[in-house]
Amino acid sequence: MRIPIEKILSASSGDHGVDKNLVADLTALIEHGATILPVVVFTDPGGRHWLADGYCRLLASRKAGQVEIEAQGISGTKADAVSYRDGALRAQGRR
Repeated sequence: MRIPIEKILSASSGDHGVDKNLVADLTALIEHGATILPVVVFTDPGGRHWLADGYCRLLASRKAGQVEIEAQGISGTKADAVSYRDGALRAQGRR
């Protein structure tokens, strides 16, 4: 599913340990037409999309001028998104 970038909310505060070099590389790839992995969002009963994984991809897409992003949507709450995000960061060795 494609979601407007402006409709995706951060499930936590902070910069999520943003790798600025990765964001720059992803931005360049997007600008050259590459397809990147979808972000993961949890959509709550109110229709809010909470970002769970893919913060660098979201930033790069925004930086590249995209207005929508491909997303894997999962039904759940903000707390579910935080839990998923923490698991993804641990799997990456970042937390």
